[in-house]
Amino acid sequence: SGTVLFATATTNSDGRWETIPSVPFFYGDFSLTAIQTIHGLKSDWAKSVTLKVVAENIEVAPVIITPKSGAHVLHKPPVAGEGIPGAKISFYNAGTGEMLFDSALVQQNGLWDTRFTVALPFGLFNLKAKQTTPDGVSDWSNVASFYVEPL
Repeated sequence: SGTVLFATATTNSDGRWETIPSVPFFYGDFSLTAIQTIHGLKSDWAKSVTLKVVAENIEVAPVIITPKSGAHVLHKPPVAGEGIPGAKISFYNAGTGEMLFDSALVQQNGLWDTRFTVALPFGLFNLKAKQTTPDGVSDWSNVASFYVEPL
């Protein structure tokens, strides 16, 4: 699929080198190799190494505003909060770490809202969220602990 030059480097006196890529690595499993040029002659390609590139954490975590902790809600409650405009909000069961099926997009005013389409289990439920942007994934939001009531 082609070769991308991510960076160049010059070796130091003990033959070691390091560099900072000028092109970001691709997310997911990623193979990296190198070639050296000495006096205009190129070596063979080095044995490649495979890396798993993951998104960086972004500094701002989303905020869950509703439901408020201690609230009593029905099994498919509306949820709302704040985040980075354009980010995707993903919801998780804070008790198990299981990702829920629903998500929300943060509007340009920094607010997001959605109504769950998958029923939450009855009883105390602890909800947390993360947001994803092209720059990475946030830390966890606050935990909203609320009670899911039967119909």
